[in-house]
Amino acid sequence: MIHKVNTYVVTILLIATLVLPRLSAEATELNNASAFRISETAKASRFVLDLTQKPEYIVAIRKNPLRLVIEIQNTTGNNIHDSKTKNFNIKSIRRNRLSNNKLQIVLDLKHPIASQTSFVLPPKNNLYRLVVDITPQISSTNNQESDSEGESKSTIKAEVSKKTSASNKEYKEPNNTTPTPVPHLKEVKKTIIAIDAGHGGHDPGTTGYNGSQEKNITLDYAFTIKQALESTDKYEVILTRKDDNYIDLKKRVEIAHKAKADMFISIHADSHNNHQMSGLSIYTLSEKASDKEAEELAQKENNAGVLNDVDVKGDSKDVTELLIDLVQRQTKNLSAEFAENILKETRSKTEILHNKPHRFAGFRVLTGPDIPSVLIELGYLSNQKEETLLLSENHKNKLAEAIVKAIDKHFKKYPVN
Repeated sequence: MIHKVNTYVVTILLIATLVLPRLSAEATELNNASAFRISETAKASRFVLDLTQKPEYIVAIRKNPLRLVIEIQNTTGNNIHDSKTKNFNIKSIRRNRLSNNKLQIVLDLKHPIASQTSFVLPPKNNLYRLVVDITPQISSTNNQESDSEGESKSTIKAEVSKKTSASNKEYKEPNNTTPTPVPHLKEVKKTIIAIDAGHGGHDPGTTGYNGSQEKNITLDYAFTIKQALESTDKYEVILTRKDDNYIDLKKRVEIAHKAKADMFISIHADSHNNHQMSGLSIYTLSEKASDKEAEELAQKENNAGVLNDVDVKGDSKDVTELLIDLVQRQTKNLSAEFAENILKETRSKTEILHNKPHRFAGFRVLTGPDIPSVLIELGYLSNQKEETLLLSENHKNKLAEAIVKAIDKHFKKYPVN
């Protein structure tokens, strides 16, 4: 009897071992937006997004600047890239990765919308298609119309999209016609943020406890912060590097200067001989280091520039004068205040370095002309637990949101003229 019971228990456990992981994987599998396309008629624009699963989504119109926002639950979109279009009504397309695995697609528009319609078509080649039709006010189209393929399009409220009665019909994308002439719309100037992903190329930076490289982590965080900032529609973000290339320190400063950046944020990850050391810290520019450890870190980072013959001693007179100008009290004070804002916002999201989380040192990459500048050390890759945390998508999104809040707070107090 006992043998039979044990056999039964083993059988149940075996079934659970085989089936439950599969069910769990299916439950957590994310939808994937694999591609998009845009077409137009003389009256309307059509945006089509290919997805691997039937999407749960909303569509909304936002103003200042004018844009149509699509938010899709439990979806990734790594193949969707920011791009400009030649469409008569859609100016550009942007992808943002929000928290809770939510994908946001933003269509920047040229004209106010008279109506918009959205629906999902059945799978074709194993892909669902989310279709959004946009009719601008400059068009003479009526509220109820049909396209060249006979699909019904009806006016709906701009805030939330609903399926139309034609959602089960197959369609073909209309042939492009001559774009309708449109008046020039004045662009709204956005605050410019320069984000610098530390290291790159032949300079990997710190190597983590389990082998991760600082250069890859900093680039990943730079893109995440960029997307979080751009999702607010208040900022234009400049990246000093967009791939695994080495850029010397002076060039990084020049990129921010040329872009007329209003703020400069350099992203790094730290290491220490003590593998228990952990926590986020922030550095701002100072002629005198706050402590020996800060001085050693600045020397380590600055030495990366020597690899490409960018030794500070050999800088031109103009650069030397620039370095002098950038120790102006106002810029340093603004940088220090911004650093404290970041610490306040991130304190609830991650561990903060216990001993002097805000430090001062002579980092050459922080010497942008009159630009409030900070260097963020995300944490210690030499700490196995923190390395794993820094590689976490959820942790990355939390830190990005906190940094955006700190930036918002700064420019609310010190708006760009």
